Amino acid sequence: MADLLAGLRDEDSARTAKTVDLLDELATRPEAQAWIAEKPGDGIQGTVVDVDEILSDYNDPKTNEPYRCPVWVIEDANGENWRVVGYTASLRNQMTKCDARPGDYVAVLYKGEGEPRARGQRPPKIHRCAIRRASEGAATA
Repeated sequence: MADLLAGLRDEDSARTAKTVDLLDELATRPEAQAWIAEKPGDGIQGTVVDVDEILSDYNDPKTNEPYRCPVWVIEDANGENWRVVGYTASLRNQMTKCDARPGDYVAVLYKGEGEPRARGQRPPKIHRCAIRRASEGAATA
C-alpha cells in the first residue's frame, strides 16, 4: 500500500522549492533602465528577457478601466537591460501586436509625432516595433 503521508510531504517540499527558486530568480534578476525616445529615429533592439504589464494612471474611455501597458525588458548588444513601457497609444498597440516573449529579438523605433486628430489635441507619438521570434523569421507590427 502506498504511503499517502509521504506523498503529501513530497508535494509540500516541491511547492517550497518552487517558491524559493522563484524568489531567487527575482533577487538575481538585473535591474533595467527606462528607455525613453527623445527624438525621431531613436530606437532600441535586443533580446527580450522579461515581459510584464502595468496599469496606467489613465482610463480607457470605452471601458473606464486603466489602460494595460505592456512592459518589455530588453537586453541590448552591450548586455545592458532596458525597460520599454507602452504608455503611449501607438507604442502600446505596437507592443501588444508583437506579443513578445522572453527569447524573442525585438526592435522599437520612435518615428516622431503625427498629426493631432482634432484641433487643440496633442499630436500622437508614432512608434514601430518589429519582432523576430526565437524560433522563426522576422515580423513587423
